[in-house]
Parts: sequence; structure tokens; C-alpha cells
Amino acid sequence: MSGEFATYLSGRYVELNIYSFSFREYLDYYEITSDFKSHFYRYLEDGGMPSTFDYRGDDKRLILIDLYNSIVLKDIIQRNNVKNVDLLEEICNV
Repeated sequence: MSGEFATYLSGRYVELNIYSFSFREYLDYYEITSDFKSHFYRYLEDGGMPSTFDYRGDDKRLILIDLYNSIVLKDIIQRNNVKNVDLLEEICNV
């Protein structure tokens, strides 16, 4: 029976628009009131993505890699019919 459901549900999804936090929102989330410079560098490394705020180390890295792959590999490449994927990845990794 689960195979039937998979057939009926394939290609259906709910799109969720997730935006990164501004630096101000990031500061508010962590209740930061001083030492903005070091926190700004952390904000830049994390990208301000709310889904990473509760994770550290490798877990956070995996989430960021998944976000990158989802945005670059799926959205940009498919929507713009990019032919030279290696070049795009090289540009993104600069």
C-alpha cells in the first residue's frame, strides 16, 4: 500500500520560503549586546540561516552544505539551464 501512496504523492511538495536572518535579527536571537565584531564574523560564516542556529560543528556544516546544494545545484542550474556546472561551482567557491 505504501508504494501506491508514493506513486500518488510523487512530484507534490509544499514550498517553504526561508530567508536568512539580518544581522540585527541574529543579535536579537542570541541576545547579544556587545562584542559585535566577533559575532559578525560568526554570522558571516553561518550565513544567518535560522536552521543552523541550534547546531554546532559538523551538524551545522552539513546543513549549510545541503542549503548550498539545494540553492545552487537545483534552483540556479535547473532554472537557468546552466551547461557548465563545474564552472558555476568554481565561481561559487571563490
